Amino acid sequence: MTLGWHVGSTDGVRCLFKEGGGCGFHGMMRLYPGEGIGTVLMTNATVQNVAAILDATDRLILGIP
Repeated sequence: MTLGWHVGSTDGVRCLFKEGGGCGFHGMMRLYPGEGIGTVLMTNATVQNVAAILDATDRLILGIP
């Protein structure tokens, strides 16, 4: 509903993220400017913890043990 992004980090790696959902879905987008990558997760259930799922996935992509 907005164009605003939040500033956060994944194990110390700075990211910009946008979380949203509605009508039976939930999603999150993350941009890692320093690494030149972005990740997106979309689910069809509003009860999914997309932040935790992306944390695990992004650690693999970023090479964080």
